Amino acid sequence: MRLTPACRRFTLDPAEVAANRARFAERMELYRARGLDVIGHREWMVRWAGPLLGGEILELGCGRGYTALAAARAGRRLTAADRDPEMLRTTALNLAAEDLLSRVTLLRADAGRTPFGARSFDALLAVDFFHHAEAPEEVLLEIDRILKPGGRAIISDFDAAGLELIARVHAAEGRSHQALGTGREGVRRSLLDRGYGLEEAGCMFHWSMIARKTARGGGA
Repeated sequence: MRLTPACRRFTLDPAEVAANRARFAERMELYRARGLDVIGHREWMVRWAGPLLGGEILELGCGRGYTALAAARAGRRLTAADRDPEMLRTTALNLAAEDLLSRVTLLRADAGRTPFGARSFDALLAVDFFHHAEAPEEVLLEIDRILKPGGRAIISDFDAAGLELIARVHAAEGRSHQALGTGREGVRRSLLDRGYGLEEAGCMFHWSMIARKTARGGGA
């Protein structure tokens, strides 16, 4: 895929990569101490989606890059988008620590208004994103617009127990966490209303779904 003007290339100092890696390990341990293997959940998702993660892949709301890292480890190439440049930089640092940065194109973009044309992607990932989404229906419309007929959206987010867990992790870091967006039922209802077929599962404090867009164009 060609770089858009919003795509980012980072020059990363090895000392910065190492310092970020230490912070990464500390954060993963905070989650593990409370029963959640964050990267293990992402790796499970990549295995679950399996061959559906082919062709052009976009991740919306990549955050610190945990899903991009799991996908890159599995040999995938993808575009990872986030509107926060600091999140994109952290994603770059996490990928660089494992020499995987070349597998991921980083894009600064709002999930509800991406720069891509209609029917651009074979697969789309959105993990731990929708509980943050300020305009979830706008994002779901954008997913429907940029996903190819026959494409798949792989979506996962915290269940109620997971939201309690992440609130405890943030509190341990001296921060607060608010769930402002929508949960499983809101996403599920919107996708079904657009004619998507759903496969659903639960794993590691998360609800997850694979949403299949019909070959003739899917949703309304």
